[in-house]
Amino acid sequence: LVLSGYWRTLVGQIKDLKLLSAIERLSAFLLALSPRQAGRVTVTLPGGRRLIAARLGVTPQSLSRAFAALRPLGVSGGGRDVTIEDAARLREVATTRPSR
Repeated sequence: LVLSGYWRTLVGQIKDLKLLSAIERLSAFLLALSPRQAGRVTVTLPGGRRLIAARLGVTPQSLSRAFAALRPLGVSGGGRDVTIEDAARLREVATTRPSR
């Protein structure tokens, strides 16, 4: 039973890596770190940006571009602290999947 739960989690992560853009992956990752609330939220990344890029399956340069793309949506910060001005708005980006 526990093993099947791990397997489902792994399959979900692989699907995210293949189907979501870097911006969608970063949005979902930041939301997973934040408490379930609307409004302004500050999260602390669990490691350096290079580690986060590897976790999300992107290059550090792509991660920087994803952060830059999220800046107009109210995502800002430097180092390990990231501020999300409107978590509900970011949640919309994280759940938007373009039709293929």
